[in-house]
Amino acid sequence: MFLTFLFSAFVFQADTDSVKVNAPKPVAVQTDSCFTIKSIIIIGNKVTKRHIVMRELSFTENDTICATDLQKHFTNSTQNLNNTLLFNFVKFDTFDTRGNETKVAIRLTERWYTWPVPIFELADRNFNVWWETKDLTRVNYGFFLNRENFRGRKERFIIVLRLGYSEQYGFMYNAPYLNKKQTIGGSFTFAFGRNHEINYGSGNNRQLFFRDEEKYIRQELSSKINVSYRKGIYNTFSSELRYFKGTIGDTITKIADSYFINDLNNTRFLALNLYARSDHRDFKPYPLKGYYADVDITQTGLGIFKEEKNLNITFLTATYKYFFQLSKRWFFAASARGKISSKTNQPYYVQRGLGYRDNLRGYEYYIIDGQHYGLLRTNFKYQILKKRTLKTNIIGTEKFNTFHLAVYANAYADAGYVIDNLYKNTNPLANQALYSFGSGIDFVTYYDIVLRLEYSFTKKLEHGFFIHFAAPI
Repeated sequence: MFLTFLFSAFVFQADTDSVKVNAPKPVAVQTDSCFTIKSIIIIGNKVTKRHIVMRELSFTENDTICATDLQKHFTNSTQNLNNTLLFNFVKFDTFDTRGNETKVAIRLTERWYTWPVPIFELADRNFNVWWETKDLTRVNYGFFLNRENFRGRKERFIIVLRLGYSEQYGFMYNAPYLNKKQTIGGSFTFAFGRNHEINYGSGNNRQLFFRDEEKYIRQELSSKINVSYRKGIYNTFSSELRYFKGTIGDTITKIADSYFINDLNNTRFLALNLYARSDHRDFKPYPLKGYYADVDITQTGLGIFKEEKNLNITFLTATYKYFFQLSKRWFFAASARGKISSKTNQPYYVQRGLGYRDNLRGYEYYIIDGQHYGLLRTNFKYQILKKRTLKTNIIGTEKFNTFHLAVYANAYADAGYVIDNLYKNTNPLANQALYSFGSGIDFVTYYDIVLRLEYSFTKKLEHGFFIHFAAPI
């Protein structure tokens, strides 16, 4: 996905910048006064509808705000607008101040919203696992059309045609606001996928694979319907109904330990998910201040289909992240994440421990399968290069030629524990305390791209250099 983005960023440059408007001249307000916001004008929103921008503001027209609080409102609203990931730059100013009344101007630089680009993705769990073999057969390629901010209403529409290691065909439509109050949203996803090779189990904390060059060893069909509720700025609640149908080759049922429930070569089941999130981070792609919490409850198997017999598992996952500025250039971050399952006997198809989405740094090459786990991460960061705005003349449009760059050095320590009662005989890292530590450097730039270069040590002092493309916490 990272390589796909880089390619597209330099290929598609035909869009024009926002229509230029004669912007009002900023006027400073007196710090000992209170003002009524007479009006709010938005400049640069060529695509984005006005109500989408207004939804993220901590104030509105006709509010009375004291000058001492005005900058706080501007800062919070800037963070909210940046976290929509619709804009590259956001700036607030006051103008036309008369007596106890003032006006506010919001200057926006919209992002590029349409990405009809080739796909070139690594199929492995992370870049470091792929780099062990550098196997080009473990690559996905194809095409996707991604329309962000569809119709200017923050909607998202995606069509996927993915070939290579993991074939997938599908589409997704997301409308975050379906009602006038902009509190209720919804989405629908449909996908069909198939593979010549699949991960059917684990041994010595490594994934075990089976490949059939002639036949598709697994085929999957899935669809999801989601309804969300967002009142205010920071809290979101959602409910999602998922449908899965899968088929595997006969060989997998012979060599795998209960890949599907009841050792069948096909499955069909429903899952109901309830999710709550409270997000107070200053910048989602790479936060430095604020906090984040979520709770995820998933009931897998609703007893509707005969294939769901004995598949009645509830998963509870919770996360908490905290970000704090220690001094001018020093920052601290910590996160805690845990998962518990209602049932030990789980088909391999639905169980996940550490090493997939969640992993300890330093253990990138390992997976630790299990039914329950806990993960703690901590980070100290030093800001080498404060966030700067850079401009290049190579590309003609402001959507690409102006970007941010920030650099951070960091030291970190992680700890985790996986409880496993199914695969413990062949996966020795389970059922014991694990920890790791290391240091690295993070680059945060262009369209929220994060590049992490890290050197880590494990509990047994195994060590290595690792590359990642997302924030550490």
